[in-house]
Amino acid sequence: GNDSYFIIRKYKKEYLCNRNGQILSAKYDRVNRASEGICIAFDGKVILEDDKVYTNDGTFYALTLDGKVKFKINCQYLFPYSNGLATVMMNDKYGKINTEGEIIIQPKYDKLEAYENGLIAACKDCQWGYIDCNDNVIVDFQYEVADSFDECSYSTSIDDDTYIKDGLAEAFNDDPSNYWNID
Repeated sequence: GNDSYFIIRKYKKEYLCNRNGQILSAKYDRVNRASEGICIAFDGKVILEDDKVYTNDGTFYALTLDGKVKFKINCQYLFPYSNGLATVMMNDKYGKINTEGEIIIQPKYDKLEAYENGLIAACKDCQWGYIDCNDNVIVDFQYEVADSFDECSYSTSIDDDTYIKDGLAEAFNDDPSNYWNID
């Protein structure tokens, strides 16, 4: 089928429409752009607070691109899908749900990043670590910051005391005796 769609706003309500302008969904207060073929829609007022966006415990709807409700869930906020999982916010804590709306990681974390390469960066008690999609701790909660786990992660900065030669970063520290080489 043709996956092109539009979100239109009419009389302060939003709808999912096909490319011919035909309304496919019920009316909602908000319909977000699709991610992985699912649009998140909800009714209720959006609250912006401390860089968080959420509703006052509204009902969120996962819509397929033909406008049908795949599932609905009561929560503070439902974020877009990434690799088959969406972050859900309940009682000011974050968890993960699958594309059927089933909670697979209970909302108990202070923050959760996207599910990538089998891992999720998670924050608990101001410490970051990594969990898998079964909520097993893979890297202990011990870091000040963590990001989505990317197979091609790289640092954007290099310390002044790092010396690069032939594609290898080598400790230098202005003292040639600290200089090591793999020749």
